[in-house]
Amino acid sequence: MLVIYRRKHIDLHLTRFFLHLIRERLQVAWIGIEGRSEPVYTGLTDEKQWEELQMNILILNGSPRGKKSNTLQVTDAFVKGVCAETNHVMKRVDIAAANIRDCTGCFQCWTKTPGSCVLRDDMAGLLEEYRSADLVIWSFPLYYYGMPSRIKAFMDRLLPNSQPALIVGEHGECDHPSRFDLDHQLHVLISTCGFCSVEHNYEALIK
Repeated sequence: MLVIYRRKHIDLHLTRFFLHLIRERLQVAWIGIEGRSEPVYTGLTDEKQWEELQMNILILNGSPRGKKSNTLQVTDAFVKGVCAETNHVMKRVDIAAANIRDCTGCFQCWTKTPGSCVLRDDMAGLLEEYRSADLVIWSFPLYYYGMPSRIKAFMDRLLPNSQPALIVGEHGECDHPSRFDLDHQLHVLISTCGFCSVEHNYEALIK
């Protein structure tokens, strides 16, 4: 997860450094799934195959300003550098312009329609886009130590991706197992804020 703040311009060298971080994570992901019969990524340690790798990249523009978002300028620079190295399929969703209703907490996506939400809006298609993405880029400004309300509504509506069962981790953390195999999926957070430091400002988002 990456947080970028108070940075209007990013040069190609810095973007390639971010790409290197993603590449290293992909290699680790490949090592972790090497025993699978149908691995998501193969041979990522090979330079040529890495250059030929094609990822589905989903950009979630969560700024209420839409295309005028300052954070989106940073994200565009990041994506430009990533796509300069390899040939990826990219799609951007402007969350503020999408028809996304608030989750009502009915849990029918767990009971009557497992994996699907009963609310009829744009989320049905967005859920498919989200599940098929190899790299999800969350792009939004910091709003009162958290995220803007519409991207939070989007995140709440990801509930169909989880199962109702509870699992407890080795450190005592409690979570819901995923309904779909998203082990291959990578996430990057790009955010801007008006503070001079991320210290004690981004804890709600990155912890």
